Amino acid sequence: MLLLFVAFMNNEPAELPKLISGAIIVLCFVPFLIIQWISATQPEPALVQATRGDLQATPWEVDQIEIRDLSDNTPVALLNTHIHEDNAHSVITSLLILPDKEFLICGKANGTIQVWNLDNEKLAVEINSIFHPIVSVAVHTETKTLLAVSNTGSVSAWNLEGGEPILLQQVKPDIPASIRFYHDIDFHMESVVRKQFWYTIIEWTAVCIALITGFLSIIHYYTVGDVSTPIVGTALFFSGLIDAFNLLSADHLINSVEDTVRFIPITWAISRTFNVSILILGTSLILLKRNKLKQSSHRSEIRFLAVVAFIFAMIAYAIVHICSVLPELPQAIYLDGRLAKRPWDILPLALLLLAGTVVFPRFYRKYPSLFSYGIFLSVVPHLATQIHAVFWSSQVFDPDFFAAHSLRLLAYLVPFIGLILDYNRVHEQEATYQETQQKLLIARSVQQNLLPQSAPKMKGIDLAGRSQSSDTVGGDYFDYLQLGKNRLGIVIGDVSGHDFGASLFMAQTRAYLRALSTIHDDLSDAMRELNEYLTNDSHTHRFVTMFLARFNLESQTLDYCAAGHQSLVLNSDKTTTIIGPTGPPLGVMEDGLECAVEQIPFKPGSILVELTDGILEVKNEEGVMFGNDHVFSILNEHQDKTSEELVELIISTALEYSDQPVPYDDMTVVVMKFQK
Repeated sequence: MLLLFVAFMNNEPAELPKLISGAIIVLCFVPFLIIQWISATQPEPALVQATRGDLQATPWEVDQIEIRDLSDNTPVALLNTHIHEDNAHSVITSLLILPDKEFLICGKANGTIQVWNLDNEKLAVEINSIFHPIVSVAVHTETKTLLAVSNTGSVSAWNLEGGEPILLQQVKPDIPASIRFYHDIDFHMESVVRKQFWYTIIEWTAVCIALITGFLSIIHYYTVGDVSTPIVGTALFFSGLIDAFNLLSADHLINSVEDTVRFIPITWAISRTFNVSILILGTSLILLKRNKLKQSSHRSEIRFLAVVAFIFAMIAYAIVHICSVLPELPQAIYLDGRLAKRPWDILPLALLLLAGTVVFPRFYRKYPSLFSYGIFLSVVPHLATQIHAVFWSSQVFDPDFFAAHSLRLLAYLVPFIGLILDYNRVHEQEATYQETQQKLLIARSVQQNLLPQSAPKMKGIDLAGRSQSSDTVGGDYFDYLQLGKNRLGIVIGDVSGHDFGASLFMAQTRAYLRALSTIHDDLSDAMRELNEYLTNDSHTHRFVTMFLARFNLESQTLDYCAAGHQSLVLNSDKTTTIIGPTGPPLGVMEDGLECAVEQIPFKPGSILVELTDGILEVKNEEGVMFGNDHVFSILNEHQDKTSEELVELIISTALEYSDQPVPYDDMTVVVMKFQK
């Protein structure tokens, strides 16, 4: 944990997966320390003895009971509890002499309970339905009910005379509340109370972590928009609900049909199977619907998440209901020498192997995040949990039982830590993104200010331009140049790319051209020197296509120099002209650029349209480009409109043609009308 904190504070997210893996592997050894601690702190067994009046019963040898008269300290009887020669000897663990009848009740380490008649020293009843040492016995004389408590803390009841089992809920109304819920205190079972306490603490911590993980995954979804996280988080949430039901029933806070010794192991196995099953189901649903989820809307994602949550809830409710109504749950722990002490836990062990080798690795590769990595990595403590449960835990509340539960707590903690770190990383990325966006907005404002805010006034000329970036900043540029009396320069440029670097290169191009236009009267010379500056600045990493025109009002001509760029002219006689490039783009050739200057007549009624390829190359749903024909069509149909109206119409028509609210590439249009 310390290493994770240090890596996090030092902003080294690349090291986090390695550190998390190492921490989890190290923490898997913690339950072994817990086993040693529990074993070292086991209390000394109390002296097994029973007294009634002057009679005292004490174990003698391995399985014999000595009855002694305390008034004169003389032996009265010696009972041999080993009545089946083919069975192994078993230590006597509890004794009780009834106060009003000549009966002695004996509990043994193998779970056997014997009722002896002291008058004739014969066995009256023998019960063999408990498989754990009997630590205490009691009798409810009014109902003739025999109660026994095993070292697991479970209470079982039988008819004292015939030995028939009695369902515990049928006995509870006649037993004091202290015996029903805190029987171990009444029966002097301090060790069981302590174990039950630690069991509750460990189990409830795991439940809380699972529930909180489910809630945080929903918050993560609304922050990031990744639907995979809440689906897996929902699976963990309902796993926590099943574990909560298991815990509340084991602690007798809700009504349970079966006793603790059967209830906890079988519901543990059911809970573990449910846990890994819905995790596999949740991640598999994401993998199967991966492409659809990426293309789906927010509403459809919410609907899909609600359906998944409903399915998980119904499965959880069915498990709870079945465990509540079954009159008897199957036996889950076997002590007959077989390798698997708890065979019901083999199924979740096999499912975990499937998840850890097939499902979770694919999920992590498709949806890489610290949370999905935590899901994948949690297989390690999950497997260690099941190994303890299947092969080593032979009793409820034995050391391996606590080891399994501690490892399960760790297994829930791993995705939780991954989700927290992932959320924090996303939060930092969001903060960085917002800071970057703020800087880009400032850059956009600066860039927009570099574009002309109004057109220069010239007799008979209606001039307008507009540039719309596909991103916060762009690489398109247009400008107006005052080149002397009755001469007007119009330039449009398109820098390769439309990122922050393109906007900076555009600003450089504008500054160079404005300076050169005051020095060179020849457009070709200005373009050649501009190319030299741009080539030195970009080192051929970027280039600019540019159309530079100069309108002469007196001669009514248009001189132009087109570096890899074209423009359109609607002539006064309603004919159309496409002005092609007269040289290569700027910033590509290091040596002298040859960009010829051409001249065309520009009579009153003519319209010049300079535009970038963001307009011409926009495509519709069929993949057909907008092209020059659509621009000429707009000019012919709306030639009576002002230049500003034509600029807006061309851009809006191109956007409508693409059916996209934001252009894929920067769009820039300049329109000059020579009015009649």
